[in-house]
Amino acid sequence: MAPYVPSPGWYFGSGSADETDEQAAVAPLLESGVLPAQARWFSSPDADEIPLHGIEVEEVEGLRDAHRPLEITGEPEFIAAVTAYLRDGLIPDGADWETRVDVTLRIVDTTLAILATFPSEDVVLVGHGIAFTLLVAALTGSKPDAEAWRHLRAIDHCALGLLPEDSFEILSSWGVWDHSADSSQRSPDTPGNEGLERNSTSQGLACPATGVSAD
Repeated sequence: MAPYVPSPGWYFGSGSADETDEQAAVAPLLESGVLPAQARWFSSPDADEIPLHGIEVEEVEGLRDAHRPLEITGEPEFIAAVTAYLRDGLIPDGADWETRVDVTLRIVDTTLAILATFPSEDVVLVGHGIAFTLLVAALTGSKPDAEAWRHLRAIDHCALGLLPEDSFEILSSWGVWDHSADSSQRSPDTPGNEGLERNSTSQGLACPATGVSAD
């Protein structure tokens, strides 16, 4: 995971990095102050290589990314396939990908179960770009943002807040936490940090298993 490499590059070499680079990618977020000082942390099993030293993190199978064997060998083709998957639920011909509906149901059910278990605590979820793009869309009642997925960096952050009517709002969109990042590295639709709050109910880090499809 190399800092500031957009999401598609994580799968085709431009995002490959050694442990030092991974620590360099994580450190700015951990030091940014946007994460809650006290929170429950839960992670996809496939994100266990993220160096979160000193933080107790529980692995949860339901937070894994969409099962999608990487049968596509080119980055432009991969971007097109994931964009069609996120926007329309389309799967490349002959590909053994988990359906968009199944991924959405799985990760939403998992997230809501975690939040119900710890109703009065902040929760940080560590997972993957495709699954978390579907999660944010489902919780906020919006369409999956394929452009935001394309601009995710390792590591990125999005904060959601639970409203009184048991719905969610976006408090901080992907990339907003990093004010040092060039605006060209963010999705064109990413808003500013108006309404950013420290104590949100659900926060997420998006990071794929580097070069490995979720099982």
